[in-house]
Amino acid sequence: MTPIEPAVLLVLLLATIYGGLAHILWGQRWRHLAIFWGLAFAGCFSIYVFGLHPLGTWPAPAGVPLIEATVAAWALLLIASHGRV
Repeated sequence: MTPIEPAVLLVLLLATIYGGLAHILWGQRWRHLAIFWGLAFAGCFSIYVFGLHPLGTWPAPAGVPLIEATVAAWALLLIASHGRV
């Protein structure tokens, strides 16, 4: 059995925190929790996979740029919240 990389665990943790917080702020139904979690995961994971790190000196534990991943996740969550999922 191969161990899970720390970067994947960090992305999952960030997505869970951001998706849960977005659901608390804007969610009206239980299905919104899954939608918000998926969008937060897509934002964080896309930054990690594509290696986008324009703010070179900011922290990147396990290779995940935290600031960029947070901005990408919240950008998608804000778009979804205004789209009235």
